[in-house]
Amino acid sequence: MEQVTSIIGGGHRGSLTRSDLAALADRDDGLRYELLDGAVLVTPSPSRHHQIAVTGLVYALSVLPAHLRVVTALLDVELAPDTIVQPDLVVVDREEFADSSQPVRPVLVVEILSPSTRGIDQVLKRERYQQADIASYWIIDPETPSALVLELDGDGYREVSRATSSASLTVTAPAPLTLRPQDWLR
Repeated sequence: MEQVTSIIGGGHRGSLTRSDLAALADRDDGLRYELLDGAVLVTPSPSRHHQIAVTGLVYALSVLPAHLRVVTALLDVELAPDTIVQPDLVVVDREEFADSSQPVRPVLVVEILSPSTRGIDQVLKRERYQQADIASYWIIDPETPSALVLELDGDGYREVSRATSSASLTVTAPAPLTLRPQDWLR
């Protein structure tokens, strides 16, 4: 069974930093390391269903305009000095992404739910993406299969679309698209 473990390093006081995270992430152990509010989150490598969903979404998003680029994990996205996450998939401006001296600023973040990350993705990461002004956030559940599309509206996210299985999902950001969860979750 998958589990999430939070590590607050031995004898360390206060919030952990990027350098603390880098020291942990250098391990070749197949685990994902993220920093959330100064605490390290360690999760197991993704399941096959998870990877099928990511691959299907990359294919579905291949029709995005040329100025946008789809990038999959593992990619650090710094939301705050004490919060560095690795979303399952991001869409970024191609020119901005090419400048490696600048932090990654996604226009869309996609998280694929798994038993070990469900609560984190639906609550904690949703709040952090909102605070960081990420314009669009999609939450994909490969078990259902379903998709929830959230977009910033004023001070918070609002649901703009939701679809299950063969139902169509229409979005306007980061570009106009009509998708069906079953198409990328087969």
